[in-house]
Amino acid sequence: MRAAGAVAGWALALSGLAGCGQIGGTARNDLGRPGWAGSATPHFTIVSNANAEKTRRIAVRFERLARELEIRSGGVSVDGGRPIRLFVFRSGQQFRHFGDDPRTPVFFRSREGAFVAVNTRELPSQDFEPAQRAVVRELLRHYTEARLPAWWVEALAQFLGSLRIERNTLVLGAEPAGLLAGYDAGDWIPLAELLADAAVDHPGFEAQCWLLIHHASLGNPERLAGLQQLALRLASGEALEAAYAEVFGESPAVLDAEVRGYLTRRRFPFDTRRFDPDDAKAVGLRGRPLPLENALAELSMIYVYRHPANPGPVEALHERALELEPGAALPLTARARWLEHEGRFGDAALDYAAASAVAPEHYDVRVAEAHFRFRRARDGDPGEASPGRAVREQRLIALRDAIDAAASSNPEAARRELKDARRFLRDAIDRDSRP
Repeated sequence: MRAAGAVAGWALALSGLAGCGQIGGTARNDLGRPGWAGSATPHFTIVSNANAEKTRRIAVRFERLARELEIRSGGVSVDGGRPIRLFVFRSGQQFRHFGDDPRTPVFFRSREGAFVAVNTRELPSQDFEPAQRAVVRELLRHYTEARLPAWWVEALAQFLGSLRIERNTLVLGAEPAGLLAGYDAGDWIPLAELLADAAVDHPGFEAQCWLLIHHASLGNPERLAGLQQLALRLASGEALEAAYAEVFGESPAVLDAEVRGYLTRRRFPFDTRRFDPDDAKAVGLRGRPLPLENALAELSMIYVYRHPANPGPVEALHERALELEPGAALPLTARARWLEHEGRFGDAALDYAAASAVAPEHYDVRVAEAHFRFRRARDGDPGEASPGRAVREQRLIALRDAIDAAASSNPEAARRELKDARRFLRDAIDRDSRP
């Protein structure tokens, strides 16, 4: 496969970058210009047309967030085998295809993964908090085997979401913007209720989760190990009352009173430490070749996810990618997704099959085709009568087999896909068996 437009690693300068972001616009404004670079960390795959220094700093920030999460969560592994895609744009106008406010990085999910988009033009004034909180939730809910309680997921998201990097200092423990505004003891959720996940819809749920972990991490650190153990015990299925007594040896009312007092005093310390925002080696950042056609395929796919009601402009991206490299697997997959969105299921099936034939060991390609089969099994085709039990079962078994085949290139990620496929198969058969 040709590598025109490929940029290998961080040492090479990026040239010929897009200025604005009109898809299919003039050469000056076209996203489809050369200058895209690829890189990866253990938890993120990065696609960027920004300069190398800014891209590196953003990658280091998010990977450090994942590392802090593993530490604060008590060693929960968030290495699920499916990296989050991190798109780093040179200009705010390009970014606006994927996010509304160029000063606020955006996080969003699709059926095949999670994405973060960042604009580097206004990097010093960026508000990373919302995207950082979303990334923490994503890593905990979708990339770990443990079914962690909601209060612990939200506590970690709120605490780590406000992570800041100030020159060569990493700051943890800052109060999330506006979180405690107007919050007082009158809004209090009893701790036993919070820990039972019985208050997730309470307006003070996020604030109290932050207070709980902040108190345990920085106000009374000996409590942190207890909360970590409690969360893991609850995730394994233990009853709350027995698990709490085993871990803390006291009533929840004691810790409840401590955290109430912490709110009343409103003295919230910070945790600061030296940090090199350019230390790519420390977070395992590595460059990788990224042909222009693959960058365009990635962009076209996230555009469809971000703008499902108006995916039209995406056609120019994947068609340009296929001009650069006819028959390339990722551009074919991108076009297949667009065709599926347009309701052209027969054409989509041909492109999915062609992509899998070109790259049979490419996990993203194979799983995209498997998800297509999944959706067709679930929904049928337009005008088709509801498929009977035997047809549904046949389709779902084909889905399972497709994911099995993809497992050779990424067994950790495929394990989760297989669980979902088999659960859907079981549920579908159960529904069809009902009178």
